[in-house]
Amino acid sequence: MSGVDRQTNRPPRVDRTGFLALVATVVAVGAMVGMQVLNERLKGANAPHGIVSFQLAGSQESAAAILGQWHATDAIDAAKTMMLADLGYPIVYAAALALGARWAALRARRPRWVRRGLIVAVSVAVVDYIENAGQIWQLWTDTASAPAAGLALAAAIVKFALLALGVLTIVMLVARPDHSARVGNRKGR
Repeated sequence: MSGVDRQTNRPPRVDRTGFLALVATVVAVGAMVGMQVLNERLKGANAPHGIVSFQLAGSQESAAAILGQWHATDAIDAAKTMMLADLGYPIVYAAALALGARWAALRARRPRWVRRGLIVAVSVAVVDYIENAGQIWQLWTDTASAPAAGLALAAAIVKFALLALGVLTIVMLVARPDHSARVGNRKGR
């Protein structure tokens, strides 16, 4: 059921959605913590933030320096393993984002935001896969590429912006659940 129950004027039941959102968030955070173990092996002078440095390399020169560092420190296999793990991770965190947005929207009695949250969650996962394509190309061909590095950078920027937008939306709906319902409602005039 979406919206408000017309007969009893009660908010929709959101317990199950909230529970699923919590479970998905715990799984996403757990996966992220697990991937950070691999990411520690990838950090160095050319990649101070590990795989994120590679995502944001943006140029053939930067990508080549990172790949060179990973070869010199025998971390290239860890980078490839990280990318394989990242093939499933967008689905996990997108599910957490979509379910979190659904829970917050239903809790705030704003059912239209359910669709918006789903659009953001799916978009962020799609953009993450585009970013992954640029990184995988460079890792598996062992060739730094200006187009692939540029693609990964552009997709990473969009991904991080969409993630921030999704989380901000959830926070906004939770912090001020009735604010958007009051806009334009000027009783007593």
